[in-house]
Amino acid sequence: MGLTNLFPTPIYTIKAKGEKYEDIQHELKTVYNKVNFEHLPYAPDAHNVSTDMDGNFFKGCMLTAYKCEKFLNFLDYAVKNYVHQIENKLAQNAPSQNIQWKHELEYTITESWFTKTLHNQYAPYHNHGDSDISGVYYINTNGEDGDLKIRSPHEMFVGNFMYSLITRGSEAGVKLENGVLGLWPSILHHATNPNNTDHERISLSFNITFARQGTQLQSSHYHKYFDDDKANNNPRVK
Repeated sequence: MGLTNLFPTPIYTIKAKGEKYEDIQHELKTVYNKVNFEHLPYAPDAHNVSTDMDGNFFKGCMLTAYKCEKFLNFLDYAVKNYVHQIENKLAQNAPSQNIQWKHELEYTITESWFTKTLHNQYAPYHNHGDSDISGVYYINTNGEDGDLKIRSPHEMFVGNFMYSLITRGSEAGVKLENGVLGLWPSILHHATNPNNTDHERISLSFNITFARQGTQLQSSHYHKYFDDDKANNNPRVK
């Protein structure tokens, strides 16, 4: 009886702290200083994006190419926790459906890249619909150089009274800071506000795809889920 929230939009954030944060920052900044950046030719005011050795955008996983194990361990923990929290929430909301998560599902980081956002640059609205989870990690931000924006998946109902009452708008801002990792379903359209400061914002973006039944991942990096963190060698995030 009463209200039931159907079709939620789960957005997950987690912050690296202490020595873990320092290790990740050092690791990613070292790689950042090695890669080349190009401006996206189809978006004049968009941010600059790292390229591979051949000058291609969004090709391959830079995290595995440069063996960023500190960050990969942190990301693995975050992805696992994100999925488990969704699973637990589903079980609470629909106990009669006997929802069970198969913890041995494998995933791959299909792409990862750095972005560099200068004065007046921004990321236009887009999604990564051929993946399952997309995310960003903020390496260097002053908190005023352009928030992440996520658009409602139900935006086609803009103007409807109940939609307006529920959502209070067709988009929502997500305030990120140094060391914060954000995850969301890849189908969601997202963007950033323009960087109205002289600060250079640096972030790392990535896409994740889960293996489907009867398929095998063809990638340089994947993990399996286990209930026991020790079995998966996942350090707890403090």
